[in-house]
Amino acid sequence: EDRRARLHEHFRGSLSQGESKPQQINLRAGKHYTFFADCSRQCNNIDLTLLRDGRTLIADTDPHASPMFGWYARQSGQYTLTITMPHCIDRVCDYSIQVFEGSQKNSSRLIEAHTTCPDCTEAQQTVTAWNTFATNFSGSLYLKGYLKT
Repeated sequence: EDRRARLHEHFRGSLSQGESKPQQINLRAGKHYTFFADCSRQCNNIDLTLLRDGRTLIADTDPHASPMFGWYARQSGQYTLTITMPHCIDRVCDYSIQVFEGSQKNSSRLIEAHTTCPDCTEAQQTVTAWNTFATNFSGSLYLKGYLKT
């Protein structure tokens, strides 16, 4: 449990099918980061990628609507977080990205909670994972307003 973990960045926006949007984000060396994204009901697939100097560091490009991953920053500086909308049934789909910064690694338990519910719907898996996150990070109930229900 990392009681010092806090919301580091929050991005919201809309994309059409096939569009991507890069967001610049500053990360600090020696910190653990957890990245979450979610999209509206009209979307069933978004991707999230973290880059530095044009090189992909980590990505969640699995075909689902709630990508997430953890990253330990070894270098301080500007990174690029790119959201991509491979599938959107409306003209545009809304998305939300939350980035948390902490001093301890917690992402493995979070991702495990997201992937160990084979009978759950995508939204139930997301709620399970984010509720696990909420119990591990103080102040993280902020996320619950952005979940699909």
